[in-house]
Amino acid sequence: MLSPYLEVPAHETMATAASAPPPDAARSQAEEAATADVVVFGSAVVDLVFRPDSGLPAPGMTVLSRTYETHPGGKGANQALAAHRAGAQTSFYAAVGRDAFADLALSNLTAEGVDVSGVRRDAHAQTACACVCVSPTTGENMIVVGNGANETARATQIHGGCTTCKMLVMQSEVPLEENERAAMHARSLAQEVQTLWNAAPAPTPQTPVATLTSLLLLSDHLVVNEHEAVALYNLVLRNRVHDAPPPESWANDVLERAGDDAAPENGAPPRLAIAKLYSQLAVNGQAEFAAFSLARRFGCIVCVTLGSGGASVYTPAVRNRTEGFHRDCYEAARPAPAPKRMHADPPNVGRNAIVDTVGAGDAFVGAYAAALSLGTRGSDALRIAVCAGTRACLARGAQASPTREDLLPHLDKVRVIVDTKLAEACAETL
Repeated sequence: MLSPYLEVPAHETMATAASAPPPDAARSQAEEAATADVVVFGSAVVDLVFRPDSGLPAPGMTVLSRTYETHPGGKGANQALAAHRAGAQTSFYAAVGRDAFADLALSNLTAEGVDVSGVRRDAHAQTACACVCVSPTTGENMIVVGNGANETARATQIHGGCTTCKMLVMQSEVPLEENERAAMHARSLAQEVQTLWNAAPAPTPQTPVATLTSLLLLSDHLVVNEHEAVALYNLVLRNRVHDAPPPESWANDVLERAGDDAAPENGAPPRLAIAKLYSQLAVNGQAEFAAFSLARRFGCIVCVTLGSGGASVYTPAVRNRTEGFHRDCYEAARPAPAPKRMHADPPNVGRNAIVDTVGAGDAFVGAYAAALSLGTRGSDALRIAVCAGTRACLARGAQASPTREDLLPHLDKVRVIVDTKLAEACAETL
């Protein structure tokens, strides 16, 4: 089922930000927006990047960086560019200021032909800016964002652009209540628009639980990293419903119950594949438990990214679009049957090849959304996303996502394992 992805996309994705616009870039922006596969509603930011030789600062420390760099960024802009490069016709909706940073924030998007006609310029707000500190030895990063105009982004901006799109992508760098309104609008349309929420940055105890709950119930896909998965679980499920908090022995209990019944998708020796799958589960037990619980309770497909460990996807037995799935289903004493799980390992590029991890998550989300919007089956969309996230680490900057042409030769290096019994074992431990 990679065939939809293998077809040459109409807009011929660009190889670099400096490339000339594609031949059809002269079309009106209104026409571009009307034909989008993916609509991204989110943030636009200018990143100020520092690489201190002594490593990342601890609280109270001052460290020196010999130079600094400026790059366009923001999770929304990064994901829109990643979706476009991965082959989807993409429209971006956001808010920037009327200042020197505004054009820089949108520069890669406009250079490569992403529709930005829905970006609003606010004379009373500053374009968002981020301070990004990157370790030159490990590639790890610390980020603080001054959110500025992102706080003024409004869901009404997307109303015209969602009429024919296949996927709405959201993050948490714009007001959550606007994400909620955008998702409600997408669900109200006559054609089925899939909704994908990347719940990043992670919610805090101050985040309204009612809004988080509503967004989970309005999302077809949830993408989170380990910290975000656990934070969401703790806020919306732990101590609120029947699910118990994840015990320390949960992963071992699951593994004992699962036995040997797991099916590697691409012919790897079963026991080797199973050992890898379960060792990954043991390492990331709490995050995987959180993803399992969120998928089961809220009826959305939950993808949890695990850094160098790849990613796992939990597909619920009952989707929240299903007739009869009510808003209070997640509070039932006996939730829906256990979701199914698959896991993808990243391709091996060598630790010394990793330059910068700051854009990996957004490259993953954009490529995942693009692949799904083009009709690619879930396991192949996961393969494409994991490959994109890995290859984004080979270059600097938050918008280092690979093109479709760069991804294709490396997809067969990503192993996807579809588990046939782990979900049942998970259910038995609750």
